[in-house]
Amino acid sequence: MLAFCVLILAPGCNKKTETNNETFGYEYYKGAIPNSYYIYNFMEERALKVSGKPFMVVKYDKITHNILDFEFGLSEVTQTAVPGASFGVAPEPTLDASSIDYQEKLGLVSPVDLLINWPVTAWGYQITNESLNGGGLSFSFSGYGSKWTFSYLPAGSMTGGAVILDYTTGRETDAANSINMLRL
Repeated sequence: MLAFCVLILAPGCNKKTETNNETFGYEYYKGAIPNSYYIYNFMEERALKVSGKPFMVVKYDKITHNILDFEFGLSEVTQTAVPGASFGVAPEPTLDASSIDYQEKLGLVSPVDLLINWPVTAWGYQITNESLNGGGLSFSFSGYGSKWTFSYLPAGSMTGGAVILDYTTGRETDAANSINMLRL
């Protein structure tokens, strides 16, 4: 009789643990070399180059591998004026690395440029997920005058970049795969 009760109750217990925040996980990505993006001035010229080692923490669905939320930025940031620009722009604000979640795990070094902070959806922005040929996945985020797109393989690397949508507030990388990171 006891064995019969255990067999009947066991499936219910499993369902409870599945709904206990175990359907999502976190992955951590970091680049080993500086990557860059540009800020434009009001003349629509690249005016400031921001460089640093990229990092990203993603919250993903364990079943579909779709990205649910993420945080993205650059560590060890340097900012330099672009030669030939008619007018400069204000430098990007930076943070102390100790103020970033997972700072120790990611090995972040000040100054840090936090480009996208979570929760992304709380700011009213949407994350769009897509499957790629060859088994990879892609997700994008439009906001702050740019469209950021990242492609990744659930087992390893992440590449991405930004396309400018609004020259007064946007950011842009040299190419769609200018940002390169590996999973930790």
